[in-house]
Formats: sequence, C-alpha cells, structure tokens
Amino acid sequence: MKHWSQILLIIGLVFVYLFSIRRLPLDSAELRSLVSFLNVGTAGFVLAALGLRFTFPAISLEGRSWWVLRTAPVDVGGIMRQKLLFSAVPILTIAATLALMTNWILDADRFTSWLSLGALLVVGLAICAMGVGFGALFPNFAVENIHQIESSVGGFVYMAACLFYVGFTIASLAGPMQMHFSERFGTGVWNSKVALLSLSGWFVVNLIAFVVPWRLGRRALENHE
Repeated sequence: MKHWSQILLIIGLVFVYLFSIRRLPLDSAELRSLVSFLNVGTAGFVLAALGLRFTFPAISLEGRSWWVLRTAPVDVGGIMRQKLLFSAVPILTIAATLALMTNWILDADRFTSWLSLGALLVVGLAICAMGVGFGALFPNFAVENIHQIESSVGGFVYMAACLFYVGFTIASLAGPMQMHFSERFGTGVWNSKVALLSLSGWFVVNLIAFVVPWRLGRRALENHE
C-alpha cells in the first residue's frame, strides 16, 4: 500500500508539472522552443528530488540485511548495479514522459525536441548513478526512518552535486541552442567548433558524475565494517 501511494504521488506530480507548462503564456514558436530547452533544467531538478527520495536511500534501506548480502556470492559492484537498474527504469520513464509531453504541449521545433529529450535521458541516468554512488559513500544501515537518510549530510551532498550537474548541463547546451536560434533568425551561422567544445564539456561533467561517486561509493562499501 505504501508503494502504491508513492506511485500515485509521482503521477500526480507529473500531471501538475505538465499542467503548469500548459498554462504558461507563450505567444511565439521561438519562445515555446526556448521554454522546452529550459525544461531540461526544471525537469532535472524534479528528477533530482525523486532520486533523493528513492535512489539515494536504496543502499541504506537494506539495513541489517546488508550483512546477509555481503555473505552472498555477489560483489559490491554487482549489488550497486542492481540498485542502479532498479531505479533507472522508473526515473528514465519519468524523464522521457516529461520531455516528450512538454515538447508536444509546447510544439517545440525538431532540434530542440531531440536535444531536450536526449539531455533529459542522460540527466536521469546520471542522477541515478550519482544516487547509488553517494548512497554507497554515505551508508547508514541503522536508520529507523527514510527521512533520516534524505536529511543526512550525504543527502545534502547528493542534492548539491545534482543541482551543480543540472546547472552545468544547461550551461553546456546553451551554446548549441544559441546557434540554433541565431540560424533561425538569420543573424548567425552554425559554428561546429563551439558545438564541439560545448558537447565536450558536457561529456566531461557526465564522466565525472558517473564515475567518481560510483568508485568512491564502491570503495566505501567494500571497506565498511
């Protein structure tokens, strides 16, 4: 019953979010496409909040069962991958829904639609990886309430990292979007070097988001007494 109430809460959150997008007073196609791109940031914050609620506590919620898992013939990396897979499916489903429905509601142009969809899917997966990684880095197997996990120092670090990551994503993809609008208005041309530089920066920050928390968390769990 508890899980069903959480699912209904998430569905309600998605509907409220999309309804808010629908009610925005947007008069031009360019403005609607711009809002569709900025939706990567706002939807990313929503995904980060869901990650704090469901992905980050996944390791700690094993509680005393964690010691049983450690005696099983599976390594820490395998356990973390299972946690990632379990949380990635619903998070990516929500990310795709927010991107597709927002683009449809706003009637965004094709370039913006594909860019925002791809960016949100990558953001959703990165948020899940960071959630499992930071959850492993700051485990607490003695908590009595999930809210104690969310409000812990580890939860604060996780949310700060997610907000920085989402902000850097918007900043990195702003270059290609600016060139796209300049090309549409006839005031500029596409600069492949600027686009490559922007995407390279985004690739680097994604590499850090996926690898660093994961490795630190795995090492912390392997050394956990």
